[in-house]
Amino acid sequence: ELYYKGIEFDVIHASNWDLEALSLIRSRIFPVCLMLVTPLAQVVKTENWELNSDLMACIELDRYQIQNAEAVCVPSNGVLKSYRELMNINPDDLQLYLTPLGIIPRRVDFYKDLRRHKKILFVGRLEYRKGIHILLDALPEVLELYDDWECHIVGDDHIIINSEGKTFRSIFEERYRGCSWIKRVFFHGNVSEQDLYKHYQECDLFVAPSLFESFGLILQEAMQFGKAVIGSATGGMSEVVSHDHDGYLVPPGDVDSLKKAMKLLMKDEQKRLQLGKNAFNRIRNEQNYLTMAKCLEEVYLKVYEESREKYLNVRSLNLPPVR
Repeated sequence: ELYYKGIEFDVIHASNWDLEALSLIRSRIFPVCLMLVTPLAQVVKTENWELNSDLMACIELDRYQIQNAEAVCVPSNGVLKSYRELMNINPDDLQLYLTPLGIIPRRVDFYKDLRRHKKILFVGRLEYRKGIHILLDALPEVLELYDDWECHIVGDDHIIINSEGKTFRSIFEERYRGCSWIKRVFFHGNVSEQDLYKHYQECDLFVAPSLFESFGLILQEAMQFGKAVIGSATGGMSEVVSHDHDGYLVPPGDVDSLKKAMKLLMKDEQKRLQLGKNAFNRIRNEQNYLTMAKCLEEVYLKVYEESREKYLNVRSLNLPPVR
């Protein structure tokens, strides 16, 4: 419709999630740069879904669009590894580019927080892939040990996880009802963008024990505010955080390792502050929207230069001239 209005394109950028670019790639009318995100095959594995015919069809269609896009962008080597292992995608068969993601850093006001309790923060949907169950398993011990800390959980907490219609939140609250420390665990559900960034700025430690992330933008969101972060050594998170420099990385799904990392940072304020300072500098100077744009611009220009004539010829044969 945009083309018929006189708007012609040189390159189209799309995500492979939900097969959004499938028809464009199949039509071969415009060159498509396809950005890979967490594979559906990875979600099926992590969430323990039954691999039915619908999911198998979606995975095969995803394979088709990846193998036939003009260029394939990956935000991390970690997510590429997942495609290689779970879908047998051979990187050598693709016109492949590494294009790390980045956020627009917000203005940060540093201030001394005089509250009695320090804050752990988790942000994400309360589902297996985000590792909320790993954090909830770690909380009883660490909050019992450190009574000057509390935990704030932000994200959709109404997701049903079993046949009994229960959520991670309901199971957790039922299991630990009556424990003194549970009064220091707060479920906020979905919040506004303004409130979300208030949570980021007010936390003392950010924890994201995801079982898989194609990149890990939530880590960058916290790091921009100078916060120490704990992520999982999986997917792209290892490329967002340098272990023991601007955060900690623990094995995915390992509750004991998460508890150990949390205890170390909860008791050592100077370490938290140093990691947070390094994290702040990394987002400001090395990994942000400007570095992301530079990478993508180089890809778009290369695709344009190498494929312009081919796609112009295809359009001339298949589409009416732009008025």
